[in-house]
Amino acid sequence: MIIRYNHTKGIFLDNEETSSFLCEVFSRRTDESVEYMFENGWLPTSNNEWFQSKSSRIKLSPISVRKKNRLKKISVTNSGDYRQIFENCKSYYSINAGAYLESVLAFDHEIYYFNSEVFCVLNWFNNIPFFSAVFGGKVKRNGITPITCYYFIDKLNKNPYPYLYIGEWYNQFDYKLDYPNFEWWDGEKWIKK
Repeated sequence: MIIRYNHTKGIFLDNEETSSFLCEVFSRRTDESVEYMFENGWLPTSNNEWFQSKSSRIKLSPISVRKKNRLKKISVTNSGDYRQIFENCKSYYSINAGAYLESVLAFDHEIYYFNSEVFCVLNWFNNIPFFSAVFGGKVKRNGITPITCYYFIDKLNKNPYPYLYIGEWYNQFDYKLDYPNFEWWDGEKWIKK
């Protein structure tokens, strides 16, 4: 593995309680398998690189009947116009959202549309599923956006690889704690909810 550090976003706050540094770590695989990368907290990014993060995943298992019934009320298709949905909702997201979307679409992917108002990108790395993006509407606990992950948990329950990777986990993504069998990478090991 070839490691690259990026200090351009490094910060230092002169306060004993909040002093911190930020260093982004990127890598290029040499002999490491895709499975090794995911299982050690790396997530794919552009230019054939991976980045180290508080990665998160869900051990696949059947979802509750209540969630299945809620999903039945949502129309899910593989056809739609993700560009138009993104254009309609891009003000909800950071300035980098468009570049991120283009990067996940550069990988092997499937796009799913939920009630024609939300779209999700499911990437495939060999047999490893990575639920990399969801756009449309605002993230609300009772909205469509959080339930999209349950769709993939249910759909992939019989996948030979036992986990669905779901991006990073930081405080602003606390809704992910509600997912069954949720785990996050602490830099050394996977922590269960």
